[in-house]
Formats: sequence, C-alpha cells, structure tokens
Amino acid sequence: MTSHQYQNSQSHSKAPNSLKDKFGSIDLYQSYAILLTDSSRKILDVNSKFLDIFQYSNEEIIGQETKILNSGLHDTSYYEKMWHSLENDREFTSLINTKRKDGKIIRCNLRIVVPQDKKDGTSCYLVMYDPINEEASFHLDAFESYKILTELIEKMPDIICIKDGDGRWLLANKANLMLFQLHGIKYYGKTDDELLKYNHKDFDETFLQSMRSDEECWQKKTSIRKDEKIPIPDWGEIIIETLRIPIFNTDGSRKNLILIGRDVSKRRITEQGLKKALSKAEESDRLKTAFLATMSHELRTPLNSVLGFSNLILMDDDFHEVHDYAQIINSHGQMLLNLIEDIFDISLIESNQMLVNKKETDIVKVIDEIFEVFPAEISSLNKTHISFTKKIPFDELLVITDGFRIKQIVSNLLRNALKFTTEGYISVDLEIEKEEIRISVEDSGIGIKEEKLNIIFDAFKQVEVGLSRKFGGAGLGLAIARRLAILLGGHLSATSEINKGSRFTLTIPNLQLKP
Repeated sequence: MTSHQYQNSQSHSKAPNSLKDKFGSIDLYQSYAILLTDSSRKILDVNSKFLDIFQYSNEEIIGQETKILNSGLHDTSYYEKMWHSLENDREFTSLINTKRKDGKIIRCNLRIVVPQDKKDGTSCYLVMYDPINEEASFHLDAFESYKILTELIEKMPDIICIKDGDGRWLLANKANLMLFQLHGIKYYGKTDDELLKYNHKDFDETFLQSMRSDEECWQKKTSIRKDEKIPIPDWGEIIIETLRIPIFNTDGSRKNLILIGRDVSKRRITEQGLKKALSKAEESDRLKTAFLATMSHELRTPLNSVLGFSNLILMDDDFHEVHDYAQIINSHGQMLLNLIEDIFDISLIESNQMLVNKKETDIVKVIDEIFEVFPAEISSLNKTHISFTKKIPFDELLVITDGFRIKQIVSNLLRNALKFTTEGYISVDLEIEKEEIRISVEDSGIGIKEEKLNIIFDAFKQVEVGLSRKFGGAGLGLAIARRLAILLGGHLSATSEINKGSRFTLTIPNLQLKP
C-alpha cells in the first residue's frame, strides 16, 4: 500500500480503511494519538494528534509496521506477549515506552482494541497512545545509556536473573542461560518449576533449591547471600556465590526478585587451602611449644644426673659407690646422646638431607648385632625379668639395603617397646613373604588406643603430652623410624591392643644382588 492511496487523517472519507470509515464521526482524535493497523500490524491510518506527537508526516507513517515506534527498551518477548494476548482478548492495556521520529522516548498509556469480529477475515487493531507527560519522557542520550546498561548485563560473566513476585522469569543474561543450558529457550514468564523440563536432569535439585531460597528471601524481606553447588553434566560441580535481593511494592506486596551469581569455585579451593595451611601452622606451633617443654625436661634429667653423680664421685672414696655412680652417669649420658642424635636425624629428614647407602647387607647379622647390645639397655632400666627373644629362620639373608638405617629403625622400635613394657616379653621376628622382608618387634606392654595409632608416627607427637606424662621421650623415635623406612623403599606399620601389647612391622623390598 503506497502513501498516495491515503489522505490526511482529517479527510478520511476516501480511504477504504480509514479511522472515519471504521468509527464514523466520533471525535476520538483530540486527546489520544491513534493509529489503525491491519492484521499484519501495518499502519493503515493515523489521526492528527499522532502526527503532532510522533512528528511523522502522513506519507512517512502510512504503510509502515508498528515496530517503527518500538523504543528498544522492552524485550522482544514483551511485544510478542502483547499481540498474542489479542488472539484471545479484545483489548490490551499497558504502560509502554515509544520512540518518535527524532529518537526521543515517550512514555504512554497504551490501549489496543479489536473493534471487529475476526470471522469475516478483515480484522484490524485500533491502537491508542496517551502520553503521560513531558517529564516521563527522555531523550536519546538516556536511551543510549539504557542500552549500554542492558548490554552490560547481557555480557557480564556473572549470572543475572530477574523474577516477578510469583517467581516468573522476566530477564536472564547469557551467562545464566548458558550455565543452565537454557540458551534458545523461551523462558519469559516461566517459573523455575516450569523450566525443569527444559533442563538436564542434573539441574532438578538445583532449581528446586533455588525456589526454596527465593521463598526464604521473600520471607526474611532482606538480601541473602549464600554458596550453592551447581552440578555441571559430564564434568563435575562448581560453587556459585548467590545474592538475592527482594523488591516490594509500596503496599508491601512482592514485586521483583533479583538474583546475581558468581563462580567462586577457585576462590573457595584457595580459601580452604589457606585454612588448612593456617590450621597446620597453628598445630605446628602448638607441637613445637610442647616439644620445647618436653625437650627441656628430657635434657635436664640426664644432665642433672651426670652433674650430680660426678660431684658425688669427687667426694666419695668408696670404689663400689664410685662404680655405681659411673654406671648411672654412663646410662644417662647415653640417653642424652640418643636424644641429640634423634634431633639431628629429624632435622636432616625434615630438610630432605637424610641419605641412605644401599649395598649388599646381611639382615640376619644386623639383627644379631642389635640382639647382642640391647640387653645392656634392658639392664640399665632394671627390666632384666622381661623375656627378650628373636625368631629368625635363616642363618643368612643378603639383600640390597642400608644396614645402618635398618639397625637404627629396629633399635628405635626396641627402645619404644622397652619403655612401655614392664613385664612379659619383647621379641624380634624376621620373615620373607614374596618380594618383601618383614622385621617385627612385638611386646606385651600397655598397648595403644586405636584412635591414637594414627598419630604415633608424627614428629613431636606422643600419646601422652606435658610434663606430667608417665613415660619419657621426645616423641621422635617412631617418626624417624617410619621416615627411614620410606627412604629404604618400604613402610612401617603398627597394630596394638590396650593392656595386651603392640606389634610394629618394618617392611622393605627383598632386593637380591644380581649375579
């Protein structure tokens, strides 16, 4: 339809689809900007008020589609909803932003009427605009600012969703739609519950939880921030920090709920790592404090004995008394030496400077050497009534390992057994199983609680702590033994039962010298 087929709206009689043809001489034209469209939304006629407000000429506007008036401030779905509603209803009313020829935005009360029954196939629409006021309108610069804002929301990496008071989605940015695999889905006007059928089944619980969180936000009438775990199909899960902001009408009814979410998965992992590091540092500080207190006690005891009995020797001429004093000095001096050696060893291990020298070693000979000297330690502690035995079914067992470190491990295990055994037995067993060699030290001592077995191999840790503990020691022997076992390519384990004893087993590879 060309513009010459239409005349000015003040002379309607010649136009077959003019306002005057449709509505006669009723004067509707003074307060409303009116246009008449056909079923395809092409403009058939306008009144003079329309031309004045929107600043088009008759020739410029007739034949155009109504979208020429779209402001761009409403989503496409808004217009679809508007025209779709007229399929069932004969009237539509709303507030709308329109755009005149020079780009100025004009806010109007909109009313669309279907004046004719559609059955005759000549349906049309009567569209009336009632501008609110000049202050409610704004110019192109504000419009451009609005466009920038909407583009920013759309391109933000954070998820954004705006819902109405009934939980229906009004706006969702690209990040939100991509996360929940709703890209290309007409979400407008649908609730979380209704969107479930478009989602991967992994999101079911997420959307149900979202509805519960929305309701919690409405009930509390305040913003709520929380972490939510979101499953990603065929990948895993991420952590989204969500912020829900409720907006209410002046009468207190629900208006809109704004949801903003940010992926904080990496941040939470970092925070957890920092918390663990802090906890570990605090635990390390506590252990060092306890260790220093223990060391002070452990060093003072033998040193006081050495100094005290040395003074007695100087003052006593009795040979037998001097001999006893010397024996005590030797015993406590040996304790002091062992303690200092343990401190050096744990320092080397902690700094990764402990070395092992693997060569062909006779394990049986190593154990025999320990068995020859250990009774002296039993005697020094006046525990000669304890049975000390060994069970070695070989005369010789040659393997590639560090014999000195084997001796150090087994000696530490024997001293530990002797410390906690007051009666019964201590035994050393040697056995071979497949490609492993096992050396076990078993005792009938006081035993260890099951929940304590996981800490006895940690440096500076003991089942009992503080100066009031019954048994001495700095808590380094078992820690050194386990770490030496690892350096030898093996491991050290323990089983125990309260009041029945313990069994420590050193397992090392059975590496034979190749011919």
